Amino acid sequence: MRLYSIYYLCKKYKDDITHCNVQEVTFSGGVKAIRWRDWESYKEMLLVLREIQCLKVSTESIYEKIPVIEREKAIPTISMSLWEEIKNKQHELSIQLEVITMLYESMGLNEKIEPEGIDVKIPKCDSLGEYVTLLKDVQFVFEQCPFLQSEESTIKFSCVDVGSQWLSFFVTASVGITAITYIFKNLAFMLDKAIQLKSHMNNLKEQEALLRKANLANDVLETTINVNEVIIKQYVSQAVKEIEEQNSENKLSDGEEIGKAEKSLEKLAELMNKGVEIYTSIDTSKDIQVLFPTIDSRELLPSDIMKYLEDKKQEKDN
Repeated sequence: MRLYSIYYLCKKYKDDITHCNVQEVTFSGGVKAIRWRDWESYKEMLLVLREIQCLKVSTESIYEKIPVIEREKAIPTISMSLWEEIKNKQHELSIQLEVITMLYESMGLNEKIEPEGIDVKIPKCDSLGEYVTLLKDVQFVFEQCPFLQSEESTIKFSCVDVGSQWLSFFVTASVGITAITYIFKNLAFMLDKAIQLKSHMNNLKEQEALLRKANLANDVLETTINVNEVIIKQYVSQAVKEIEEQNSENKLSDGEEIGKAEKSLEKLAELMNKGVEIYTSIDTSKDIQVLFPTIDSRELLPSDIMKYLEDKKQEKDN
């Protein structure tokens, strides 16, 4: 997770972590307990913060304090002594969130001008040349692809996230949100097509590798490679036409634009194959984030995360 995303989540939840909607109840015999009325929303907040590696232990310690049977309820009932322990854990986590927020802001990194952005994660590279090549390909896609350019809006470089391989871009527009949405929608179309193209490329490479192992004649291998190249070109051409059809504004004016669009799509598939990841920034509006069905907003978590925590708890109990 990029540093800004960690800061964003810590700042968002640092006050909420100690503010709970609880009700004190008294049972027969004068025994008092706490009913946690907003537990379900609080639980979701814990699972979001748990994705931040340095907060994992603290968030799990709060979650695991609640008895297994109670944590499955919408409104769990907790003994007063256990509630005091939970409050202490909440206070510890609150301090951590505050420290991270203050550290980030003290470094002068919290000044974000454009809310609608794109984050690109560059994988670990073994050489500077490999790293530079990836950057050049990202640059080509964002600056040369006609689907990602318009008279009203454009993608601009923002910064490299501190201490990471994350690149940040923002989308600017001279007139309204519609022009910004145009860029994001087309990027989502391209990512979807690039994922499919990447799969086709890998399948063809696997077939080619099997043929090489079979020690076929060179002319057979050469024919196979040529056929595979034709198949990829046909797919790329068809994918670009389908993106064009998604919006009347996408109409490419000439062969040069078609060539740039096709090359951009190929480069995007190759980048993803090398481990490059592209997301909307964490504070991009939800209306834009939903345009990316294949991209995790990073506030959503795997559906099996609860089962993982339950299994972890049972292992400790056993």
